Amino acid sequence: RVKTVAGRIGLSGQIDGNLPVALLNNPYFVAVDSTRDPPMLVVSETDNLRSVELYEKGIVRMAGIGSGAARRDGRGTNARFNMPFGVAFSHSGSERKLYVIDRSNKAVRMIKQDEDNSQSGVSVLGGPTPSPQTATPTLTPRPTSSPSQRFKRMVHDTTEVYTMATNVLGSIAKPTAMVANTISKWLYFTGADCSLSKINMLNNTVVKLPVKPGCGNVDGAFSNAQFGVIKNLVLDLTDPRGEVLYMVDYAYNKIREVEVNTNVVDTVAGSGSSGHTDGDFLQSRFNSPGGVCVQTKGRKAGFPILFITDQLNHRIRALHRDQLGMEVKTIAGTGARSIADGSAATSKFNNPIGIDIDEGASSGPVLYIADSGNHRIRALNLQSQIVTTVAGAGSAASVDGSALSARFHTPHSVLVNKRYQPPQLYVLQSIQKVRLVDLSDNSVHTYAGSGTSGTIDGAGTGARFRSLWEMAYNVYTNRLYVADYNAHSIRYIADTGPTPSPTVCPTTRGPTFAPTKVGAVLNFHPDFHPCIHHSTDNSGRGQGTCPVYARRPE
Repeated sequence: RVKTVAGRIGLSGQIDGNLPVALLNNPYFVAVDSTRDPPMLVVSETDNLRSVELYEKGIVRMAGIGSGAARRDGRGTNARFNMPFGVAFSHSGSERKLYVIDRSNKAVRMIKQDEDNSQSGVSVLGGPTPSPQTATPTLTPRPTSSPSQRFKRMVHDTTEVYTMATNVLGSIAKPTAMVANTISKWLYFTGADCSLSKINMLNNTVVKLPVKPGCGNVDGAFSNAQFGVIKNLVLDLTDPRGEVLYMVDYAYNKIREVEVNTNVVDTVAGSGSSGHTDGDFLQSRFNSPGGVCVQTKGRKAGFPILFITDQLNHRIRALHRDQLGMEVKTIAGTGARSIADGSAATSKFNNPIGIDIDEGASSGPVLYIADSGNHRIRALNLQSQIVTTVAGAGSAASVDGSALSARFHTPHSVLVNKRYQPPQLYVLQSIQKVRLVDLSDNSVHTYAGSGTSGTIDGAGTGARFRSLWEMAYNVYTNRLYVADYNAHSIRYIADTGPTPSPTVCPTTRGPTFAPTKVGAVLNFHPDFHPCIHHSTDNSGRGQGTCPVYARRPE
């Protein structure tokens, strides 16, 4: 009897997880570690090695990251291979070693496994000396944490960056904005060519939606509709019409909506001419709107409230809609290009761009704003109508530390991780780093990126990005997706540390997500947390405030 134990027939890729959904990419050789019960398999494939844990029914990347041919020694996914071929185990007492023929590097490599099999040190036994471009770097070990520091180290220091999709056959043209629907497993994104596409977060399949090609300012059915370069996307899953995307069309000074179920584009705010005018939605005017977020709790007549950063007007605006119509109001900022906390009416901003909302805050809903020209992250409490600075000293740099002494360089996007209270904020800035603001202890950390421009996957702060535009978060996989504009790529950052416990959930629940059963396997991604229900204040950016946990299916 022949049985498939790893990979899916007819599909290739590098997706870890349980066997029904994991993908392999051109596997060459397999070695069996028979000292384990059940045995562990190691498979060599293009540019990396994978381990198959038969007991756990999952594939875990063991060494190399499959992000391109190279030669580099180091631990685990810091290592690089170029066509690893033959593999064989050697055992001496409790010590386990794996030998690898690194074919195109003309070398024999050795992986010495730790006792817990958690990481692998890679070294060269024979072969030519690497060129200076690929010489083994000095790896600085992470400091050992005390028990009280363990949670912080796990969250901030154990990240890996992967490339999910790149511009193959023109499928991705400089991605600009993105948003995740973790229920349908689709990540929507827009391109610099004014396209709208989606990528399946399970198998990386890219589908370009049939919007009329080219840039323009036309509402209507997809066959005729066109929009400009989209700067920000947000998703409302609580709308009775189904999935509704809201888009910041900053080239035409408009906020557009897309009804995904009917393939229709419409304008919900902005006359198209630049300026500052409140009032009727079609008569209102913006001056380069930067970001949008949606408040779904406390809906009026079934409609959400949209909050918009009006970048060159240095204001925060709101779009209220009901059965009588839609109206735009200024809710914060005097219009002066400056800095001032305090009352929303007298507050001042300097080119605010990114915006997101935390609807679960105990003090009432809070907007978080990337105030790019002031190099700060600001907060607007919608209940008290008070603006405060939550992070950033105000000078342009990239320095970690306590929130108010840390420094950002032109932050342009902020995303609220609503799994925790107080929440964590992800921040993108002009220096190619992803920063994390932890509001539980008011600290700022570098989450991923070295700050040097490039396209290198790997361990968090060693990775390189070309031009980070926007991001989206998948609460089930704890993955942060980023649009790397000049790399023509969708990439994601995975937290490889143990999964921390979320904030305790209230007793009230939103709609239940029930995966359908296929044979004996539930069809959600194996890397998902054992979360099968999620309360939905779904904006598609942070995906709600409270995941509810259940036992993971065997």
